[in-house]
Amino acid sequence: MLGPSLVFRARAFAFTTAILLALCDLAFAGRASIDASVDKNSVFIDDQVTLVVSAQGIDGEPELPDLSDDFSIVSQSQSRSVTIINMQIESSVTYRYVLQPERVGVLKIPPIIARAGSRTLKTKPIQVEVLGRQAKPRQHRPRAQPWLGRHVAPFEPNEQAAAGDRDIFIETSVDKTTVFLGEQITLKFRLFSRANLASADYTPPACTNFWKEDIKGKKTYTTIIRGRRFRVEEITTALFPTNTGVQTIGPASLTCSIDTFFTPMFSFRNFGQQRPRHLRTKPIEITVKPLPKGAPATFHGAVGQFSMSAAVDKRNVQLGKPVTLTIRIWGTGNVKTIQQLPKPNLDDFDIYEPNVKETIDNKKSPIYGSKTFEFVMVARKPGPHTIPPAEFSFFDPQSAKYKTLKTQPIRLEVTGSVSKTPATPLAGLLRRTG
Repeated sequence: MLGPSLVFRARAFAFTTAILLALCDLAFAGRASIDASVDKNSVFIDDQVTLVVSAQGIDGEPELPDLSDDFSIVSQSQSRSVTIINMQIESSVTYRYVLQPERVGVLKIPPIIARAGSRTLKTKPIQVEVLGRQAKPRQHRPRAQPWLGRHVAPFEPNEQAAAGDRDIFIETSVDKTTVFLGEQITLKFRLFSRANLASADYTPPACTNFWKEDIKGKKTYTTIIRGRRFRVEEITTALFPTNTGVQTIGPASLTCSIDTFFTPMFSFRNFGQQRPRHLRTKPIEITVKPLPKGAPATFHGAVGQFSMSAAVDKRNVQLGKPVTLTIRIWGTGNVKTIQQLPKPNLDDFDIYEPNVKETIDNKKSPIYGSKTFEFVMVARKPGPHTIPPAEFSFFDPQSAKYKTLKTQPIRLEVTGSVSKTPATPLAGLLRRTG
């Protein structure tokens, strides 16, 4: 059991400590301040602005105003410093926000609010002039690096090197920026990271006036940038333009949290925390050319490289029994644009509407697919018959020419005699399929 003197000393020590802490708080509150600035007050729409907020002696974090109408927050970070000079403790926090302008014009960052005891502190509003896209000489565009594939200005000329100095960044690229109407574009989204991600929410780019087919599977690999190893996750999408003119692939975005406990690049004071990041790519413009004039009569919009075949399930058939003609078209391109083929021109046959089958192989790019037409035919007269060639035309973007495919004629031998009560084609079909 503690004696009275020890109890008194403990209570006196606790009281003195509380008084000192209160005095420190009052001292910090008396010196409380907040200031905000940007790294540049005039930028182009594709550039980014860094907002720096410096605070001292405030309670909690500063209250950032709603910027969603004018800016999106690409990333944010904070750093803290504590100094002791002549037994005086000074603590300051610096918050950095990387902002992406959303529109052209004179944009305003409203005052940022902070609390210090009963006081309310505010920064001065900041104006940023946002100009239209900067015209860049063609020769100044960054040359694609081997690990990047073919790029469409993922970075400004001075940004590509800076990318290697970041712990996490994203980009989008396409294999070509000028295409014909309906020609495939391969869009790749890549996440480069040296950090351990606790969570990630990917929003794909808006692709208005494009038909989209996602390539299955996510590719994961590592690469070296400026001597630093990055883990890369890659998502591929096939796009087919449906309108001519200049079309825009919108920005892709990623919202993620970095687990600093398992990421050695962060300082010890951040261990166990999760740092939020908001990343966004730049939009990509695609020039879509119309298809040339002079399309053949059998062209109905298919663009790509295709082949065609025709076959029957039997060449000798009894009168009144069905025979199936199968015409298959396959190749690279958007097979959904392949329209239904006309029925074969055979006067002595009853020909029914085809059964159409479509398959798309989206495991790799370019997209490969096929379309199959199955025509059920029933002869009305015996004897030799010839199924005429089927024709299919498409536009080949590689040669910039229309091409027409023709199948070989197919000979059929129909045996039997015409009955006074001819067999019902439906009954024959039921026997065939049942």
